[in-house]
Amino acid sequence: MQRLKEWCQDINKLQNKIKYDFIFVDEKSFNKYNPTSFEQIINNFNEYK
Repeated sequence: MQRLKEWCQDINKLQNKIKYDFIFVDEKSFNKYNPTSFEQIINNFNEYK
């Protein structure tokens, strides 16, 4: 997770056309929240940030 976070920071420093970020979606939480949209995933899966 740390390396993925660093990669996003690095690529964002090199360019500004697209903003990169990451989300880790684990199966247990996915089943718990049962998201029906990407927005719900963004809002509910931030434990590893």
